[in-house]
Amino acid sequence: LTSRMSSGGFVEGHLTGYVTPDFSIKGFDTYLTASGGQDNNIGVQAEYLISEAIPISIYGGYAYTDISHTGVHDTTLNTFFIGLKIYTNGTGAPLVATQRNGVVDTSDLISAVRYGF
Repeated sequence: LTSRMSSGGFVEGHLTGYVTPDFSIKGFDTYLTASGGQDNNIGVQAEYLISEAIPISIYGGYAYTDISHTGVHDTTLNTFFIGLKIYTNGTGAPLVATQRNGVVDTSDLISAVRYGF
């Protein structure tokens, strides 16, 4: 954040459900506010663990971003994304166990900050 910003806040929420032990659907909302405006990033993501022996998953989703800054035109973004994840916290476990016992996924936070600045 720049020195012009005197106050702000950040809230992020995720809700993940598992259709099968290797297939998840996640909804997320990231809200960032500063004295110059606010950003809101809402979306849904699906992820499928291709193989428990080789812990690589494919994921994709959609995010809607609303950026409102004082003195600047408001912007909305519609983003579709797809990618691969490599889990390094062990093999032989389903996606549900890998996600609950692994590293915290911060990909939504990174997207919100990237869109916001």
